[in-house]
Amino acid sequence: MFRLLWLIVILSSCLQFALGQDPEIKMTVPEIIQYWGYPVEVHYAVTQDGYILELHRIPNGKDKPTNNTKRPVVFLQHGLESSSSVWVTNLPQQSAGFVFADAGFDVWMGNMRGNRYSRSHIRLNPVFSSFWEFNWDQMAQYDLPAMIDKALVVSGQPYVYYVGHSQGSLTMFVKLSEDSSFSRKVSYFGSGEFLLNGSFLGYLTPSACETTIQRELCKQILFAFGGPAEGNEIQSRITVYLSHFPAGTSSMNILHWVQMINTGTVTKLDYGQGTNIVTYGQINPPSYNLRNIPNVPVYIFSGGNDWIATEYDIRTYLIPLLGPRLQMHTYLPEYSHFDFTWGLNAADDVYKPIAGLIHESFYRVREATASNTNI
Repeated sequence: MFRLLWLIVILSSCLQFALGQDPEIKMTVPEIIQYWGYPVEVHYAVTQDGYILELHRIPNGKDKPTNNTKRPVVFLQHGLESSSSVWVTNLPQQSAGFVFADAGFDVWMGNMRGNRYSRSHIRLNPVFSSFWEFNWDQMAQYDLPAMIDKALVVSGQPYVYYVGHSQGSLTMFVKLSEDSSFSRKVSYFGSGEFLLNGSFLGYLTPSACETTIQRELCKQILFAFGGPAEGNEIQSRITVYLSHFPAGTSSMNILHWVQMINTGTVTKLDYGQGTNIVTYGQINPPSYNLRNIPNVPVYIFSGGNDWIATEYDIRTYLIPLLGPRLQMHTYLPEYSHFDFTWGLNAADDVYKPIAGLIHESFYRVREATASNTNI
């Protein structure tokens, strides 16, 4: 993959065609939201272990003025090496953040520790290795509750409807399995830095992905991560995607993912026998028991071309564990890993069906509450 990246660099120096740049390439997520004419708010949540996380909120749709009506909160959580950008880097009618906002929801988008928007700490400095001593265990334990509590306090709602992608789904499953009380806040739908950070790719892609040939090479970077798109990608947006992805995480987090893939189990990070005994009180890292997830309704969308969350893993591991909690499994045979956030048809295949489920649930609960109040 690194050879491929250097090939793109070489091509970019030889083939400088002025095809014009998408302005979103150099924008932050709040700037992208404003660029498309939507309201945006930036909020910060401080975790129990001191990380300062940046959240991006779209409180209402583009043509829906703010009023005092409380909207159901949809909380969108990105995956590995990503950020809140994945929800807004397509055109508005194809981006989850905008689609949910226009559907009448209060949209919150989280950023896990270590990505470009969450690199602050009350004591630690990201230039030192101590800042990066974390993995998705801590994201599940500390980041999710801090961000969701912030969304609940600001919105005034009692719970959120959670939409997770990739690592965003895993961390919520793990959090629910470890802390059953957290289920009261969630209606769950979904299923040193590593590699290149967003700033480098942001420098590379404006010129490196402009021509047809270069754009095809850039596309292969995405496929190397998540599988072939089978025509569901928006080719003209490749440069925008790569200017915001990867967004950064810790090497320890990547190590944790590698361990999980190699062992085929969902456990805490394996530090080695000596440190495991000190940290966990046992030689091997403890496993997460996803059967402990409380009775939270789960809706899974999976893809046949997803090389990360494979259909085999979904059907043989996750679905049996969920049991009666699983309300629906939608299988999209043409979808790769990133089609769920960047796919041309994701709005119709994924976001709008989820929006319908949330609307049905929200208004059913509200009507039931009103009926009980009138008794």
